[in-house]
Amino acid sequence: MRISKTNIRQRSVLFAYYWTDIRDLGIMGKGWKQDTLLYNRLPAKTEGVVRDPVWSLSTHTAGFYVRFASNAIALRARWKLRYALLYVPGLVPEEANG
Repeated sequence: MRISKTNIRQRSVLFAYYWTDIRDLGIMGKGWKQDTLLYNRLPAKTEGVVRDPVWSLSTHTAGFYVRFASNAIALRARWKLRYALLYVPGLVPEEANG
């Protein structure tokens, strides 16, 4: 197939993505809706109250999810890892890093 400007334009339309911030959809699985810490499992006011190991675990996003419906033929996701550690015994990297 010869690539022309028309083909490139058609392809860009076919593969255009509408990016949505998950904060706009609503993060499910959190115990506290209004908090300064978006991706923590405990509210900010508990830092310094709970033991350090408990607070450390509360910074992992396990159990959070987003619900949405789509008629798209493809989906893409983009995220940043909070921790450089990619291996935790017994967990796949996605679980260990949220």
